[in-house]
Amino acid sequence: MVKRFSPFAALLLLIAGFVATTQRPHVGTPPPFPSHVGVKHVVIVILENKNADSAKTQPFMKSLMNEGAYLDQYYAITHPSQPNYIAMISGSTEGVKDDNDVTLKRPHIGRFVTWKTYAEDYPEGGCHTNTPIGRYVRKHNPFISFDDVANHEPCSNIVPFTHFADDLTSGNLPQLSLVIPNLDHDAHDTPIRVADDWLTANFEGLRKDKSLWNETLFVVTFDEDAKHGIFRGDGNRVYMALWGGAVMPHTVVKDVSYDHYDLLRTIEVIFGVKPMVAEGDGAAHPIGGIWK
Repeated sequence: MVKRFSPFAALLLLIAGFVATTQRPHVGTPPPFPSHVGVKHVVIVILENKNADSAKTQPFMKSLMNEGAYLDQYYAITHPSQPNYIAMISGSTEGVKDDNDVTLKRPHIGRFVTWKTYAEDYPEGGCHTNTPIGRYVRKHNPFISFDDVANHEPCSNIVPFTHFADDLTSGNLPQLSLVIPNLDHDAHDTPIRVADDWLTANFEGLRKDKSLWNETLFVVTFDEDAKHGIFRGDGNRVYMALWGGAVMPHTVVKDVSYDHYDLLRTIEVIFGVKPMVAEGDGAAHPIGGIWK
């Protein structure tokens, strides 16, 4: 006897497939990466849980993508938040499948480059492994989940966001900076316009001084899309814009897909770091076709 699925059962299977969204296969042939790009510092602002098409209509994010490069087929790795952040700095989700506190014993990009995390609402002084603190949450601060950072000297590289502007204007940025807004300003708990207004308030003035960005790459992206599932998600496609002195203006990449692992691989290539032994990092390719 041939068993038949009811329409309701078929819908449940379809929903389950979308809920289990993970890393997507690459599409298209990536352009070659140049032998040299004029980047000495990379600044990445990570926002939360919004779809690409809603983000790129916002004034600041629209301006950033129009003046720099926009990756139209850029994807997060999985759901929920924390494994995406971990993937961004280590080339693997390391089996993390939720937002609970974890301690990981594996390489991460912070072992090979100078780095800081500028986290909004993170307290001044000390290594704060508890969560939440005000509107700051640990799950959006990936370096603190690695055993060679938490409660060790490198934890001093995690500082309040209030340090960022001074470090930029004084020429004291590290090679890699992660900027982590709080839950109000990263769009996690608020409309996308709130995050865009926060970007405007904190970066529009700084962007006007182009000399600050001659050798600094400014990246804005999201950890994951609005919601995994067929009714609110976008296949985990998220906004990704890159801007700075080394980026070719008015560039849109539509026919090649990239993801968080490819962003990490780009950082590694810029700073001469070999791929870490990880499933995502080893298969990644650096982002090409956007450089002057």
